[in-house]
Amino acid sequence: MPRVPTSRPFPPGFTLVETLLTLALTLLFLVVAVSGMGRMSEATKTATCLQNLREIGVALNLHAVENGGRYPDRYSIEHTTTWRSPLNRYLGIPEKQAFWNGKVWKCPAALGDPVSQQHYGMNQYVFVEPWNRRIMAPPAPARYVIVGEIYANNEHFIPTAAPCFEGGTKSHNRLSHRGKAANYLFADGHVETRTGNQGGNIGSSSIWKWW
Repeated sequence: MPRVPTSRPFPPGFTLVETLLTLALTLLFLVVAVSGMGRMSEATKTATCLQNLREIGVALNLHAVENGGRYPDRYSIEHTTTWRSPLNRYLGIPEKQAFWNGKVWKCPAALGDPVSQQHYGMNQYVFVEPWNRRIMAPPAPARYVIVGEIYANNEHFIPTAAPCFEGGTKSHNRLSHRGKAANYLFADGHVETRTGNQGGNIGSSSIWKWW
């Protein structure tokens, strides 16, 4: 007697639980990937800002070598330009152009271009005695800041200014990098990222002045 063929079941597919588990793992992977991309973006912003400050530091030193050992004055004699403009020639910016045409003056962690609100300011104590813009004045150059991050229509980083933690909020003391951090250029040319407000102490033991 011939055997009646029996139907063979199709290979088993995903159950509802397995499908949901797969979706959950996929979503988790996407969240981790996007989060990692965000961290990379923040790291890139900080690295770009640090490189900007290094280049500004080199330009300041070159200016001092050619100008009696002094950084640029805060304003030109005509009061039409600031300490930034004399650095154009060392930063590859045509001298007749406004300084903000150079990408070195734009911090990625600050909003907008540095036209009406500048992104970097000179430590205000650099311009007064006993410093008075002299490159050799600091007794320990690696200890004292010459340029910090700001978001203001001004020439100065002011340590005592209330800090801002967003790149589009006006302040002479900007902490808009990840973890409320900021970058600083020191008198010996090195740069550092420091977390939290560094302007609370402005005495002789501070990073702003030695007197």
